Amino acid sequence: MKNWISSFILVHQEKSISFNTNILETNLINIIILLIILFYFLKGLLKDNLSSRQENILSTIQNSENRINEANERLVDAKLQWSQAQITLEELKNQTLQNKLILFNAEFEIKNQVLSQHFNNLLMTLYYREQQAFNNIKKQVSELALKKVIAKLQAPLMEEDQSVIIINKIHRLGGNLE
Repeated sequence: MKNWISSFILVHQEKSISFNTNILETNLINIIILLIILFYFLKGLLKDNLSSRQENILSTIQNSENRINEANERLVDAKLQWSQAQITLEELKNQTLQNKLILFNAEFEIKNQVLSQHFNNLLMTLYYREQQAFNNIKKQVSELALKKVIAKLQAPLMEEDQSVIIINKIHRLGGNLE
């Protein structure tokens, strides 16, 4: 083994490694012949192995294509069934709506009269309570305003308040204050 490795690499006395360029010393011709013989004998084996792999791959691809075609056929069938189911569903919806309309129209008059009576009663009650609340608020606002006016009239006027009142009266009368 040592001789074989040393045939490729020449170790000098300086202990450095370099490439041996002498063809006869490296036995390069024998190595090339050995590689050609190996290639020649292994070529058939590799070719058989690769061809069997190629056949396996091609059969797998063919099986996959067949499955895809079957899946596409199933998809088309499923879409057809889906569209038929949608049509049936639409028919059921239309029939249900027609039945609802018939029932609604049959009971509409009775319920309309009952609801109208209840609504009118509620409107009258609401109007009465609204008027009552409005009158109560009006009464409370009037009482509060009256209390404020009485409190203001009973309190002594400050000098500033008197001057503000006088200025407002002059402006109302159209006079100018200088």
